Amino acid sequence: MNFQSLILFLAYSGQRTVTASRLKVSQFKEALSREPFVLTVEANQDKIRLQHYVPLHPMLIPLIESLENGKSDESVLFDYLGLQRWLKNHPIALTHSMGK
Repeated sequence: MNFQSLILFLAYSGQRTVTASRLKVSQFKEALSREPFVLTVEANQDKIRLQHYVPLHPMLIPLIESLENGKSDESVLFDYLGLQRWLKNHPIALTHSMGK
């Protein structure tokens, strides 16, 4: 579920994988307490070192809430390194080219 949530978050938000791998549980809790749901990405988490806001798609909300359960506020929400290992062991072929 973590991998699926990460991929959906990347698809809906347009964030870089490096940025998503640095996002903490506390940031998502704060985003879910706002109306509308908007995540604040800190400057030290972004490649170009610019703080910015990321609106969260409504489909992501239940996924994020379930991932938050049992995690400390300072831990990262998504397991990006785990996804990298999984993709290495389970390559997905691209449909329009010979790449993975």
